[in-house]
Amino acid sequence: MFGNNARITIKTPEEQTHISNALNLRRRAAAQGAASVFVLAAFCGFSFPEPANAQNSPAAPPSETVTVTGTQIQGVAPVGGAVIGRDSADIQANPITATGETDDYLRQLPQVSAISGDDTHNNAVQGGQQNATHTVSLNLRGVGQTATLMLVNGNHVAPNGAEGTFYDPDLIALDAVERVEVLADGASATYGSDAIAGVVNFVLRKKFEGARLSVGYGTANGFEQQKLSGVYGYSWDTGSLVVSGAFNFRTQLLGINRPYYRQNLTPFGGSNFSSQNCAPGNLTIGGVIYGLPNTNGTALTAAQIQAGANKPNKCDLDPLNQIFPDQNRRNVTTTVTQELTDWLRLDLDGFLYQRTYHLSTVPTANLTVTNANPFFVSPVPGLTSGTINYNFENELGNRESVGYGLEYQGDLSLTVDLPYDWTGKITYSYGRNTEGTGNPPDGTSPFAPLVNQFTAAQFIGTALLNQPAATALNLFGNGTANNPATVKNLLVGESFYNQQARISNINAVFNGSVFSIPAGDVKFALGAAVKDDGQYNSFGSNVANGTFPLTNVFTTNFRGSRTVSSAFAELYVPLVGAANAIPLVQKLELDLAGRIDNYSDVGVTKNPKIGLNWKPIDDLQIRGSYGTSFRAPVLNQLYPVYSAFVGNTVDPTSPTGTAFVYIYAGGNPTLTPEKAKNWNAGLDYKPSEIPGLVFSLSGFYIDYYNKLGQVSGSAGTTTILTQQALYANYIIKNPTAAQVQAIVANTPSEINAGLNPATIQYLIDGRSNNIGESIIKGTDFDLRYAMDTSWGAFTFDEAGTYYFQYLNNVAKGLPLIENMGQINYPTRYRSLTNITWENDSGWRAGLFITHLPSYNNVLVTPSQQVRSYTQLDTQLSYTFSGTSNEYLNGTRLALNVTNVFATEPPFVNNPSGYGYDPQNVSPVGRLISVELVKLFN
Repeated sequence: MFGNNARITIKTPEEQTHISNALNLRRRAAAQGAASVFVLAAFCGFSFPEPANAQNSPAAPPSETVTVTGTQIQGVAPVGGAVIGRDSADIQANPITATGETDDYLRQLPQVSAISGDDTHNNAVQGGQQNATHTVSLNLRGVGQTATLMLVNGNHVAPNGAEGTFYDPDLIALDAVERVEVLADGASATYGSDAIAGVVNFVLRKKFEGARLSVGYGTANGFEQQKLSGVYGYSWDTGSLVVSGAFNFRTQLLGINRPYYRQNLTPFGGSNFSSQNCAPGNLTIGGVIYGLPNTNGTALTAAQIQAGANKPNKCDLDPLNQIFPDQNRRNVTTTVTQELTDWLRLDLDGFLYQRTYHLSTVPTANLTVTNANPFFVSPVPGLTSGTINYNFENELGNRESVGYGLEYQGDLSLTVDLPYDWTGKITYSYGRNTEGTGNPPDGTSPFAPLVNQFTAAQFIGTALLNQPAATALNLFGNGTANNPATVKNLLVGESFYNQQARISNINAVFNGSVFSIPAGDVKFALGAAVKDDGQYNSFGSNVANGTFPLTNVFTTNFRGSRTVSSAFAELYVPLVGAANAIPLVQKLELDLAGRIDNYSDVGVTKNPKIGLNWKPIDDLQIRGSYGTSFRAPVLNQLYPVYSAFVGNTVDPTSPTGTAFVYIYAGGNPTLTPEKAKNWNAGLDYKPSEIPGLVFSLSGFYIDYYNKLGQVSGSAGTTTILTQQALYANYIIKNPTAAQVQAIVANTPSEINAGLNPATIQYLIDGRSNNIGESIIKGTDFDLRYAMDTSWGAFTFDEAGTYYFQYLNNVAKGLPLIENMGQINYPTRYRSLTNITWENDSGWRAGLFITHLPSYNNVLVTPSQQVRSYTQLDTQLSYTFSGTSNEYLNGTRLALNVTNVFATEPPFVNNPSGYGYDPQNVSPVGRLISVELVKLFN
């Protein structure tokens, strides 16, 4: 092997674990600009490394070197920012992993927020509406699920979600992971797009001898969870193979099993957010809402309806709905390493991830009914049509639908040892993700849907409402008089959503030492990448009008692709080291990094980063970094395929108080990348007089600007015209026919059926636009103390994140508003306390405490103070070793309890219609789980 004096070379798994843990405690490194190499050389005495004599020295196999997240340079720890590392031992010691999954474990880190990233909800907070397929996502520091990049072995993966804007950490099962590295700092100078808040990198097992089998089962009130996973590894003289697989099953959790999951929150001191989609329903006609009487609706009179004027019926639907759906998840991960020659190594990594789930909801619709319906009765003489808010629970039961996800990826790498201590690595990656929801078009299937509101209005109105009395659908009663054959026709249809994303990436990086100075070797990395992204979306509905085949009523398709060409460089300079240390400067390291990304659709971005480590004394390190980062719009945010809201909205400038508007949403080809500036400063203190004590503090400042947002979402569809001055750039009053036609041409014809362009008073751009900004300030802290006693080894760890500021605006020109400590944003702080103990006899125990402070619920007036929340989790395990029973040796039994005291979530008067905050607290309650792990050598 060519001179490898500057590398960390790993020969055994134990050495790899030891060195990985050591590197995880050190800091970010990066490099930029070859010219600076010679500038430094002019000021410092240096010598170039000598190449090994290839003819006289025996060649060694390609070395396996540690590359820590945040740098392209092998064998150098990151400089300027803290990498949070958790290895397989840490993972297995956490009680959540007995039956939980990767996202459950990651949320044990205070830097990882659940805001918008939980499959129990898909609200509009921080892009949560894009979670229509009930997956999970990563959200570092609560900046937003679109601002965190996920890597597997340092490689990009295909994105997830309804628009392909975030990443699902459950792609990788925990048993496949050697370690997880979290860099909570902007990293676009190293990795490109999406790394605004930071990076989560899953490093897969490369070596594992024997087999490991794990079985887990957990139960809570109305809920069960099961896990079966295994790892098999084999090594030979020139390579290794590791294969892992996992199966996770989780039952649904129904609202009826949690008393706070309801729309009527008055028993808790809250408001009544009950639905008006009831049976009997509510009729709106002539601007007045009438609660329909509880009859079968066949012989109503105008007087009976008039009695319900301004007295709408309300019904609580949440107890009939799911809190979250059942899920089946399956993972397979493989890594292969093979030395092809004494200087060339091949690595092949791949994963396959599949999931399915079932959604169950009460079927509701808002339908226009005219006097063509035989049951129509108007409480107002002369009016011949109205809208009825109705639910079909009595006729159909819950609507059920099936969701799915399938993602796979393969990465092929060639690593070559070069002269002068240089290494080259070329990687090709290909990945594809498909996910969506669908309903079988089976007229007798209980899983067949009621079609969505738009299709229901068209299909039911023409096919079922306007029929003779014997077969017409009756929406004026409680559903008991409806003809079964008519009800059956409601089930004949399907709605669907499908999202596909793919990546194809070639990445090459070369790095090594360029010369030596008294403090050590100056290292340089240079690389390039070409990535091809593709995306396809399709959503819509089919109906059959009672007979097959299906007829398409509404479908929108999108297909796009782009190419990204990138070049990057990194320079690491040890300015002061052991050889030239002076008082108060024992060590000084400098990093420079830079990357240029050229997108075929949104242009060029350039992102630099600088990092510095300073040790005034051996026990104390002070570090800091500055850099810029970005996120490119995803493809379907760029392509002009529109949907629209067409109707009346409040207009204070109109004599009638309302105006007829056309709000169009969809892709916007004028979008530019989101951008951020990242500052970090911190310290690491490890006093030599107190062995085992480590304290870290990391301050951060993020200015995230040019953010994507929709004015219709910020201002509200029904209130946007009350803020015309703020949103003037996105509103056209009295548009011309040409202006309307330019938009209508890209909108599904079904939306525009019967539309008279001359009636449109306002044309409003509800697409994504670069309109927002966030400024986030805070600090991470971690105090850890490990000690050995005669009773065993104890570890105390107190970690958390404290926010000083979280400012937001939702449109240019608006002032920045403080959102810290408010619902849908991070709480003032979040802390986690871990206390573990283990002895040589195989016993291990742990206490894990999560604490959230109180915060404000500003979704209601007056605002509500949500109480603080503390949860205690425990684990007790025993590992058999040295027994006479060979079947017991290597067996581990664990008992885990999460939420030991069954602490209920703090009450939240939530207009979404449930009495808790799913973004901060789990609704599962006390979960008792057992796990059996067996090692085979």
